[in-house]
Amino acid sequence: MKIRKMVICVTLAGLLASAMTGCSAVKKYATADSVSTDDAKTTVSVRTDTASADIPAASSAAEPTPTATPTPTATPTPTPTPTEAPKIIGTQAQGESVITIELTNGTGEDITEFNIKDWNQPDWGGNMLADTWKAGETRMLYLDTSAYANGTKWNVRVATSDGGKYSITNYPFTDMKSGTFEISDDHLLYVAYTSASSGTQTSTLEAEQSYRKAAEAPASQPTASSQAAQ
Repeated sequence: MKIRKMVICVTLAGLLASAMTGCSAVKKYATADSVSTDDAKTTVSVRTDTASADIPAASSAAEPTPTATPTPTATPTPTPTPTEAPKIIGTQAQGESVITIELTNGTGEDITEFNIKDWNQPDWGGNMLADTWKAGETRMLYLDTSAYANGTKWNVRVATSDGGKYSITNYPFTDMKSGTFEISDDHLLYVAYTSASSGTQTSTLEAEQSYRKAAEAPASQPTASSQAAQ
């Protein structure tokens, strides 16, 4: 009987020791798991913080895309149209004795012939036009005064395409730089110009009307005293 009790006590003691050993092991394993779990949490927390620092926070509103500035188109510079030099009347020349005048045909008719002579000489010079001087056209006259005996006063004669012939007596070449030929209502050729000496606008029309009036006046009748003398 005593032996049985002893066996039972030894067995119980062994079981108790085994139980205590098992509890220690469980506690040890549980503690290890707790440490591992905490480490894992710490690791996750550190990684999360690191990721948060590396990745910028998303903007609450998308930034607008900048619009590209269009490149301005260069405007080509127009090429200037060359101005054609006016045609000439006479022979182009230079020198102190040469007069140059810019003349415009304002007669309303094409001029086919242009002559100049000394005012007190009977013969007209040759045609100074190389081609027809169109109505409204401007030309440059070259007059070499050394070719004329008088050299200060000239007469001008023109012929138009409609068969008309006109003349200007005592043309003032030395007092003008430019002028316009015109035909009056009473069919007189004259030139309108700005006087180089006075700077005023003038013309030869009044002088031409005076020359015509003198030419058309009847010859002077003999006076009574002259008849008595006869």
